Amino acid sequence: MPRICSWGQFKEANSNFKFYLFNVHFDHQGKTAQVESAKLLVQMARQIAGNAPVVLTGDFNVEQNHEAYNILHNSGLFKDAYELAPIKYAPNATFNSFKVGPNSLNRIDHIFVTPAFNVKRYGILSDHYQGKTPSDHYPVLIEVSYKNK
Repeated sequence: MPRICSWGQFKEANSNFKFYLFNVHFDHQGKTAQVESAKLLVQMARQIAGNAPVVLTGDFNVEQNHEAYNILHNSGLFKDAYELAPIKYAPNATFNSFKVGPNSLNRIDHIFVTPAFNVKRYGILSDHYQGKTPSDHYPVLIEVSYKNK
């Protein structure tokens, strides 16, 4: 099954602050594919964004103790926003399989940032409506500021 990474450069209208946003969907079974995707992602983010600030989001299909996660988190380019946030709301895993209730604390959906960002808050939004979830993954949200502002 093909997997993707899409990216774009964004500019804040008032300040002309520019940053890149990368979004991925890693393979859900192949460990080799996951590891190689992480390596390629670090290489391509450096090539595409250069020294510009980057936010990396997605369904990585790997938990926070996986080799592919460690490649990203220890790359010298990205850090997991969860690890950086002084305020965390993470009552559940990010994958829910359309079932309400705590199933684990493992995260497979991550947000990584480059050092240009200060992460203020991190949250896994585990709300539901009458026992129904909006997706088989809970949304992940961060609040950040740019360090040079």
